[in-house]
Amino acid sequence: MGKEQKKGKKGGATSFISRSQAVRKLQVPLKLFRKLCILKGVFPREPKRVKSKAKDKTYYMTKDIGFIAHDPLLEKFRDLRAWKIKLKKAQSKKEENRIKSLKINKPQYFLDHIVKERYPTFIDALRDVDDALNLLHLFALMTPNKYVTERQVNNAKRLCCEFQSYVIATHSLRKTFISIKGIYFQAEIFEQKVTWLVPHQFGITDPKDVDLKVMLTFLEFYETLISFVNFKLYHSINVLYPPKKRNSTFKLGVDLGSIILKQITDKSEAKQNNNNKIKKNKNIKHQKEKQQTFEERVISLNEKLSEVLAGENQKTEQESQTLSTEIENEPTPQILDGEFIKNDETELRQVFADVNEQWKTAEIAEQEKEKAKLLFSDLKFYLSRETPKEILFFLIKCFGGNVCWDNFACTNPTHPSITHHVTDRPINAQIENAQKTYQIKLLQRKIFGRDYIQPQWIFDCINAGILLPVEEYAPNAKLPPHLSPFVDDQKEGYTPERRKYIDNLLRITQQPNQSISTSTSKDEKKSNDSENEEDEAAELERLYEKEREAELSGVTYSNFNSNKKPNNNNNNKNNNNKQKQNQENKFKEMMIKSGKQKRLYIHLKGQESKIKRKISKLENKKKLFASNKEQPFNPPRSKQSKQSNCK
Repeated sequence: MGKEQKKGKKGGATSFISRSQAVRKLQVPLKLFRKLCILKGVFPREPKRVKSKAKDKTYYMTKDIGFIAHDPLLEKFRDLRAWKIKLKKAQSKKEENRIKSLKINKPQYFLDHIVKERYPTFIDALRDVDDALNLLHLFALMTPNKYVTERQVNNAKRLCCEFQSYVIATHSLRKTFISIKGIYFQAEIFEQKVTWLVPHQFGITDPKDVDLKVMLTFLEFYETLISFVNFKLYHSINVLYPPKKRNSTFKLGVDLGSIILKQITDKSEAKQNNNNKIKKNKNIKHQKEKQQTFEERVISLNEKLSEVLAGENQKTEQESQTLSTEIENEPTPQILDGEFIKNDETELRQVFADVNEQWKTAEIAEQEKEKAKLLFSDLKFYLSRETPKEILFFLIKCFGGNVCWDNFACTNPTHPSITHHVTDRPINAQIENAQKTYQIKLLQRKIFGRDYIQPQWIFDCINAGILLPVEEYAPNAKLPPHLSPFVDDQKEGYTPERRKYIDNLLRITQQPNQSISTSTSKDEKKSNDSENEEDEAAELERLYEKEREAELSGVTYSNFNSNKKPNNNNNNKNNNNKQKQNQENKFKEMMIKSGKQKRLYIHLKGQESKIKRKISKLENKKKLFASNKEQPFNPPRSKQSKQSNCK
């Protein structure tokens, strides 16, 4: 007889532990336990088999709790707790010397080792930067209160500006979108897509439903993470970190414009970036290999193949004598003096032609990306006071443009170098609210050679990759729909008209002979309608001529129409073919035997039906919108007006 096993000492019960048991094991209060779990990245789990009594409890992995128990942070938090108790005692006894010494010797903790544990490589950290940037941009707009200190708000602003300045220097921004929550940005850094949300610049009140203490623990961890990420990004460009600031621009409230990027020149600083230089040299070699011509690659392949086959022929001389009869009958690939036999030459040419086409398409795509990076390189924007200056400054600088406004990089607002004037209000309202005389003159008379636009034009141009026509974005004009670049129209099965219009403009820009038409979508619709009318008129004239020839030849009207019946027969044939296809699909559905395949098939069909419903709803909305445009708006009448009409 073996020993009796105690309950909960073996099996699946030992792999999980409840929250109350974990708190007892660590000998820590519940608030501190939550903080440790957030910092270490430990989250509760759901065990597979749980009794009905223990369903209300929260469980953690015993391994995770073991990692927390051996972490040096736990001892630091215990020291902090003891330090607070000592400070309270000294304050109650009013021992000033004791209070001073305690404040000087306050225990401090750092989260560097936790960042290295959770993210062993730099790319792993970049993949998890999205949430950190969202939270930092949120705290950067908050006002300090009893929970959030001024130091935390300023630190969040500093880290956000440093990251944005790197994006401007590398021109790595790709997409933007304005939503109700805020403005979405997407950048491509080290072949990783990083998306973050910047809230609108309004006064943020303290929400009662949100626990700010929990959010502050996340902020504490994300501050150290992004400081590590910024350090690595700046040194990859060979730039000093942390960057310096200009006092003149910082006083005006322009945080991004105040940052100065300086390259590393000292020997001590160069030693720190040896690893980055080695990586850059590797990338340069890789680019040179890509730039080799197609003919050089073919020659190198032929030489290698000839060497390999020559070595194989020496080894297989004895075997070839015994199998000479089979080899004579079958065609074998051989290389003689670097030339292929005619049987295999055609196949190899096709393979190399396909590879060459792929390389050419990749090169064209890279060239288009480089052009899009400097979309606003030849433009200079003047921002009026009501526009969101920091966001527009960030967008324009990312694509190589120049920005100015009152008291910032603009001594003369009527300078001819300014190409675009950005406004976000009607011109008449701006004239009434204008304080200075030169502002009124700017608005009353339009300067020659300058385009007046709304801020949406900048966002739409970045998403499209080209400079769109300016007429639709005039200050007093109704703006076109702002499409999201994060939506895939092919998957959804519906492409809006605005997307089609932008695609046509892209095709025209790719063709060098054709010029971009700056006409609006309404003018295009009118031209298409006129072309359709001309085609219909030409068809009617042809029918009239055929009927006249039939009358002269003596053919009756009934016989003339009978000649058109084959078209109806063709339509009937098409309908019959569709019915046959539907029947075949039904038979295939009946042939599915296993339950898993049936469930999968039903799930796919359900998704297709959902997509069709969405498309039908969008098309119906489109028709309603078009009908409401044509009909005049009749506001609903009040009850009093109805009663007066009845009388």
